[in-house]
Amino acid sequence: MNALSDALCDELADAIGRIERDRDVRVAVLTGAGRAFCAGADLKGVFEGGTAAPDDEDPLNAFLDRIAGMIDRLRVLPKPTIAALNGLTMAGGLELAMACDLIIAAEGARIGDAHANFGVFPGAGGAAVLPRRIGPTAAKYLLFTGDTLPAAELVPLGLVNRVVPDAELAAEVDKLATRIASKSPLVLRRMKQAVADGLDQPQATALRLERLVLDAHRHSHDIREGVAAFVGKRKPDTAALPPAYVAGVGMTPTGKFLDRSIKQLTADAVTAALADAGLAVADIQAAYFSNATQGVLEGQTMVRGQIALRPLGIEGIPVYNLENACASASSAFNLAVQAVRSGEVEVALAVGAEKMFCTDKAKMFSVFDGAWDLQDIEGNKTTLLAMGRGIEPPDGSTSKAPYSLFMDIYAAFGRFHMREFGTTQRQFAAVAAKNHGHSAHNPLAQYRNTYTVEQVLAAPPITYPLTLPMCAPISDGAAAAIVCSEAALARLADRRRAVRVLASVVATGTTRKPEDVGGHITAKASRLAYERAGVGPQDIS
Repeated sequence: MNALSDALCDELADAIGRIERDRDVRVAVLTGAGRAFCAGADLKGVFEGGTAAPDDEDPLNAFLDRIAGMIDRLRVLPKPTIAALNGLTMAGGLELAMACDLIIAAEGARIGDAHANFGVFPGAGGAAVLPRRIGPTAAKYLLFTGDTLPAAELVPLGLVNRVVPDAELAAEVDKLATRIASKSPLVLRRMKQAVADGLDQPQATALRLERLVLDAHRHSHDIREGVAAFVGKRKPDTAALPPAYVAGVGMTPTGKFLDRSIKQLTADAVTAALADAGLAVADIQAAYFSNATQGVLEGQTMVRGQIALRPLGIEGIPVYNLENACASASSAFNLAVQAVRSGEVEVALAVGAEKMFCTDKAKMFSVFDGAWDLQDIEGNKTTLLAMGRGIEPPDGSTSKAPYSLFMDIYAAFGRFHMREFGTTQRQFAAVAAKNHGHSAHNPLAQYRNTYTVEQVLAAPPITYPLTLPMCAPISDGAAAAIVCSEAALARLADRRRAVRVLASVVATGTTRKPEDVGGHITAKASRLAYERAGVGPQDIS
């Protein structure tokens, strides 16, 4: 009867995880073997000691939590799901079916909620989801009576989408799944999320949420392809963009290298990346070189990448120069990934190189002067520093030595966080101590000293709430990555260490109130990256 046991819950949870991670799976179909879809929970197994639980936890509660957790994962799976009800569907089986987006039932299927028959209260949607699907009156009938009804009777109520002859269930569901799978996976994922987010909201709020999704979607490859197909009177190509892989990486130590040039730092990083990938210079078909400061410090305002890469023999191919402040290298990587996924090239090189340290401190700090609107410096300064209002810096908490104005801006961000969320300087210090703890194990880190929280707090102040160990140092260094296609990867002698790029996103900040933390550029970019990658924060280790 396909009762939900510990083992079955674990198998379903594992399958849901694999479906979510597999980009080639566009639609998931859940059905049963034999004469039942699922007759509910395996209560007999629970009371016979089949469920392991901590000593202080009731086995029944542990078991029901496991079922509810698995069903919740199915409900939020970011891909369309279809329940194909081949037979009896009761209690936990009904909750499992309702976690799917669509329900197709065989004529012989009977559906009901049997929790009341056994004195068990539903815990995965019987009392909460069922009334939203068929209305409270019809839901109460099923809940109170414990009856099972023919699937056809539940079509008018909206619980079941279609009823088909028993012998045709598999074929009809396959046809439906194939039709849905032919649509844009991104559109389907966004539609599913928008429906879920707006369902219990007032209509005006739901419409605003829908518009936010549209604003994100209008820049996608899918909408461009769809419009082009409409204009060209053809079917859209909904195939996912080809994958891109990081085949090799290289990085220099970061530090103060007065005797080393951008060319030398770039050469070290690129040579290491090529060796890591098992590729040669001749394999590179396009290069994306990022640098933000060389123009100020050395006067090399143009063709920086061509000059830095030519000594390596990288010439005659497209070399693109990128400057995007702190996002320069990530922008170079993003464009390399796009070039590979578009099919324009099979192997692309992304480089980030900076030579920032010099003995003239005034000149060194001047590299940051162009990182905002130079025609409205005072306006920028006033707006950003105002974020720190309401938290007065203690006496003696500002350095008398020169430092970058941006440290004051970062400090203002910190005081804003203190004011809005109650964050303390000690909590900032704990983050710094944790980061320095990691640096001690990184041979490429500029500083490898460990700090306790107390030592961070007692360090020389820069600008409140920041002390010296909380601030990023001025550094020289370079890093490079080789991005390649699946075809290029297949030609490598050792491709086991290659990493598939699930998503690479670059976003730009928007005009917003500081209190709108959800509109922060980092929040926006991370949400988009998670969506494109098909993972969430819970998957990051």
